[in-house]
Amino acid sequence: MFKMKRKKGFTIIELIVVMAIIGVLVLLAMPKFMGYTEKAKLTQIKSDIKQVENASERYYIDKNDWPRLTDVPYTAAQITTFAQEITDKTGQVVTLDATGNYYDIDYSKLQTYIQKPKNNTHYIIQNPVGEVYYLRNLTILGENRLIPNNKPTAVITMTPMTALTTATNITWNYVNSTDPDSDTITNAEWQGKQDIYTTTGTYTVKLRVQDSNELWSDWVAITFIVLRADSVNQLLVGGFNSSVILNDGTFKGWGCNSNGELGDGTTNNRLTPTIIPGLINAIIIVKGYEHTLAVMNNGTVKAWGMNDFGQLGNGDTLDKSTPITIAGLTNVKTIATGTYHSLAIMNDGTVKSWGYNMVGQLGDGTTINKTTPITIPGLTNVKSITAGFFHTVALLDDGTVKAWGTNSDGELGDGTTIGRLTPIIVSGLTNVKNISAGTYHTLALMNDGTVKAWGWNYYGELGDGTTINKTIPITIPGLTNVKTITAGYGHTVALMNDGTVKAWGDNAQGQLGDGTTTNKGTPTTVLGLTNVKSITAGEYNTVALLNDGTVKAWGSNDYGQLGDGTTTNRLTPTIVLGLN
Repeated sequence: MFKMKRKKGFTIIELIVVMAIIGVLVLLAMPKFMGYTEKAKLTQIKSDIKQVENASERYYIDKNDWPRLTDVPYTAAQITTFAQEITDKTGQVVTLDATGNYYDIDYSKLQTYIQKPKNNTHYIIQNPVGEVYYLRNLTILGENRLIPNNKPTAVITMTPMTALTTATNITWNYVNSTDPDSDTITNAEWQGKQDIYTTTGTYTVKLRVQDSNELWSDWVAITFIVLRADSVNQLLVGGFNSSVILNDGTFKGWGCNSNGELGDGTTNNRLTPTIIPGLINAIIIVKGYEHTLAVMNNGTVKAWGMNDFGQLGNGDTLDKSTPITIAGLTNVKTIATGTYHSLAIMNDGTVKSWGYNMVGQLGDGTTINKTTPITIPGLTNVKSITAGFFHTVALLDDGTVKAWGTNSDGELGDGTTIGRLTPIIVSGLTNVKNISAGTYHTLALMNDGTVKAWGWNYYGELGDGTTINKTIPITIPGLTNVKTITAGYGHTVALMNDGTVKAWGDNAQGQLGDGTTTNKGTPTTVLGLTNVKSITAGEYNTVALLNDGTVKAWGSNDYGQLGDGTTTNRLTPTIVLGLN
């Protein structure tokens, strides 16, 4: 029997049947497959969270470097804001999908910015079913910076921290260094540390510490300036002598010493700077006509020199050629001297005075001399004080000025020539920055850099182009950009903001420094003088401290007050010898 062979392959009907069966199987398997997909997504999220937690075990975050989140649930907008904050803080871009359900982040970069606190804290990530893991109750540690967890924190201690010179012995330590786990600090590594720096300049010392788990802290650094020990820090001028405080606290003086006002134990004039023993730790020194006062770093005051009227404040009228401590005078902020009287501003803003009081310059309402300090009644909130021959002037915290004492030439500035035994307001004077009293005239530096003057004007020391006394303050024409002012017997000096100096008034001894002995009724530039740091006027001379520590002087030199080794007057600035 002949049999027909079957043709290889499927018929169309068979193919349709097979495809239908496959389709049914796929439809039956789809839910389970989608379940596996969803489970995979959740597994990935859990893995993501675990990565964050593992990384966070080792790191913590500072309060200023991460947002503190406390509320839940979070909206998509809140999550977006938080994601942007992560980007801002770490530089790590956080990407959210269109629905806000996911974000992608490189955990290796994020790990140094996250801490896992010891309580049950979650991390902000949102899964497909809307569950939110969030940050909250962040531990607050650090100093405005991020520090890896468990690392110790290094702290440098240097003693002293200020007034460092080439002669200063520095003590270094790291005892305040800490460890977040209270581990013991066992080791320290320094860079640039020396116990003494013999060369001037700016230095940086670095430190890191190690704890008992052999973890090192980050490096920390401190930068400081070392000055020459023998360079001048402060300049002061009296009637006929001058003195300086060096960076190492040494005190040197030169010039007239007839009443022991230099404090070296003699009454011998000095033509060049001489070390004055026993005055280490003086922070402010001022000079009267022939006496000197010093504020010590403990707030007490020492005095020496002429004492005819009790201006040394020690209860007698005997001159002292070496410094003596004024009994009962403590908590002193700053001091000032007139010709024969003395003043101290206390830390509470009150003022004490002592010495000569013939015309009421002590401000206590009497004309009786005082050989020990007395408090000026009703005078408070005093910022600075200055004194002339027989008058006293105080700048108050509110920028107004009070004055008392003699007023024969209008030096009190109240519009009269009537003397005052107690403080009175200087007329129309506000916004004052600084004050200075000459022998019979007074100056005020204003906040805007202009200068007002009043009182005696015999030599043109008021700078207004006349020789007419003024009983109320007048503005010196054309004088602006002034940094500080000082006044002598009959001359006035201004340090400008650009480091140059101008002077006017009496010039008989060359104290204006313009190369002549001609009086000037308006401000004149001192020749060849630049880069000036401070200035002070004596009776008939002027002294300037330059930025490089050099001291220059000019004018009268009868007693060697210019410090150049001679008694020859100088019409232009000359270098004081023996100072660096």
